[in-house]
Amino acid sequence: MVGKKSRLERIVFDGPDDPRIAEIEAKTGHGIPHHAHYVVRDLAPGNALPTSAGFSAGNGGEYRMSFHGYAPGFVQVIESPTQFQITPMQIDTWNRDEMNLTGSKFVQGPVPRNSWSPPTGTPQSLYR
Repeated sequence: MVGKKSRLERIVFDGPDDPRIAEIEAKTGHGIPHHAHYVVRDLAPGNALPTSAGFSAGNGGEYRMSFHGYAPGFVQVIESPTQFQITPMQIDTWNRDEMNLTGSKFVQGPVPRNSWSPPTGTPQSLYR
């Protein structure tokens, strides 16, 4: 989330060996696309209140059933918020050993034993 005293800046990388990629990945803990990335630039260093904030409360497998909020009496303060930038996470579930990408019937990939996903071959009518 970005406030009026910060801005999102688009960085275009020079290629997969651009040293800025490793620098950003070290700060975020995640891989990033090797063509471009957005970073927050603080326009008021030393400001009394934060001018931006990063939130990381995804709903992937590592976060399921975990608390996604703040304890009573605590807040995330951002002075004059103006923008919210979202980076979606997409999960590929295609089982390439059992299907092709040109029109065969969908076959799910491997899932954990405790998955609620219906097993491969379950008729659609059984899981509405």
